[in-house]
Amino acid sequence: MVDSPALMTSVSPELSLVIPTYLEAAGIEAFVRRLVAAPVDSVNSPQVHAVLIARNGKLVLEEYFHGEHREKPHDTRSAAKSLASDLAGAAIEAGHRLTTDTRVYEVMNGGAVPPNLDPRRRALKLEHLLTMSSGLDCDEDDENSPGYEDNVRGPDVYRATLDLPMARKPGEKAVYCSVGANLVGGVVARAAGQSSLRLFQKLLAEPLDIERYHMPVSPSLESYLGGGARFLPRDFLKLAQVHVDGGTRNGRRVYSAEWSRRATSPRVKFSEESRAGYGYLWWTYDFPYEGRTVRAHFASGNGGQLSIGIDELDLAIVFHAGNYNDWETGLVALREFLPKHILPAVRAPR
Repeated sequence: MVDSPALMTSVSPELSLVIPTYLEAAGIEAFVRRLVAAPVDSVNSPQVHAVLIARNGKLVLEEYFHGEHREKPHDTRSAAKSLASDLAGAAIEAGHRLTTDTRVYEVMNGGAVPPNLDPRRRALKLEHLLTMSSGLDCDEDDENSPGYEDNVRGPDVYRATLDLPMARKPGEKAVYCSVGANLVGGVVARAAGQSSLRLFQKLLAEPLDIERYHMPVSPSLESYLGGGARFLPRDFLKLAQVHVDGGTRNGRRVYSAEWSRRATSPRVKFSEESRAGYGYLWWTYDFPYEGRTVRAHFASGNGGQLSIGIDELDLAIVFHAGNYNDWETGLVALREFLPKHILPAVRAPR
């Protein structure tokens, strides 16, 4: 769980740190001072809005910049896709008739396979949506793709997504697709016989003690899980922390430990060159740490929105930033802040 800090020490009027057992305060203090002093002299300058760190389930750092604060919900952009994965895992844990082998077109058609259905559509499973390997013609890197997020319109976004052309067999290739992540919510909703908006509140918000949030809603009054949800930074931190804790929050099981392991393990890659893996709508990456590597899982959104968990170190981290549509600068937290400043200050567990 993530609790309020118990021991605080003021190191400057702008900066406050907890002195935890397994964190080098001097290194973290130097990192935060660097953020405070960093000039914003171009559109490509890192514009960090918030940094939060939880160690051993305790909030040990919470700092805000550029007018942001703990009571202001922040846009998480595509990091909200990971909610669809967590919702699926929570629905399975709650006993709804759903598995990763659930046939998408069957459940979205009320339990009956539509007549004369293309064999490729018939083969589409929930797992393919979770790994973005649906085969639907949907590519966020191609504005001309029929499934490009801004091209999918209509009163029923689920139906518009299901009607997209098939570009390949399900499971053949992973292609980044926002409306495919959103369709996960549709499959969960149809299997449970409840709206995805209600299911999110019941299965995730309530057990995670998330009381204030802003969820995009589609014209059909379903939550849109392709991106854009806004959370308080501490609540955004909980998304990673629950996985670090094996699917539990305050002793209450949200989804199974097995689901958490599968969701945050690399299952596909979007290119052979990429060092990042992708699980069930969660990214993965291996970072150097004390002569070895540790695996991080993270929800990632445009502009530098990150909820990161490292199970092996009992560590959860949030970054919020404002470098929207600047993909290089938006990843500075993963490329520089985490491996060069935060991880060196993390003491290995005893």
